Amino acid sequence: MSLALFSFLCFYPQQKSSHDRTEIVGVWRRLGAFYLDFMIVLIGITPLLALPLLIQESSYTGQFVWSFEREFSRSTDSNYILPGVGLAFWFLFYYFYKHPKSGRQTIGQYVLGYKVVSNTDEPSDAEFGVRVFYSYIGLCAGPISLYLALKNPDKAFWWDSATNTKVIRVAVVNQSLQQMPAE
Repeated sequence: MSLALFSFLCFYPQQKSSHDRTEIVGVWRRLGAFYLDFMIVLIGITPLLALPLLIQESSYTGQFVWSFEREFSRSTDSNYILPGVGLAFWFLFYYFYKHPKSGRQTIGQYVLGYKVVSNTDEPSDAEFGVRVFYSYIGLCAGPISLYLALKNPDKAFWWDSATNTKVIRVAVVNQSLQQMPAE
């Protein structure tokens, strides 16, 4: 199930949309989309990342269970937890990198009606990768990043200007109205 959810996250079909470059995308809308995406990705990959630790625990106890509780740690726990955390960061990076690079919205952006685009006509692949890396740093300094974005007239975070990207509002185009014949 988890693998199916992650595949859906990467390849779900999107409706055609029109861009509104004049309307500002607010900070709270962007944070809401981020938290929605963050939760969806972690819900999708955490079961896969926890499986090696569950298998290792079953080799110690002799039976497989989907959850366990103990009041001590084993020296082998970090062999499974640290790579799992590293893979979780990689999956999150890939998710937030892949969508703008391919011109698509993440699920959170789709639900809340905006999209990340480049300010240049021909964006480089590194532009979106650096944007995700800078936004990780920005999250570590969350209150400062939030304050600076709220002070900014266009409500952009500092990593938008540092990577020459911006967010634009998106409206879904109703396909049935476009295909109606003119009278």
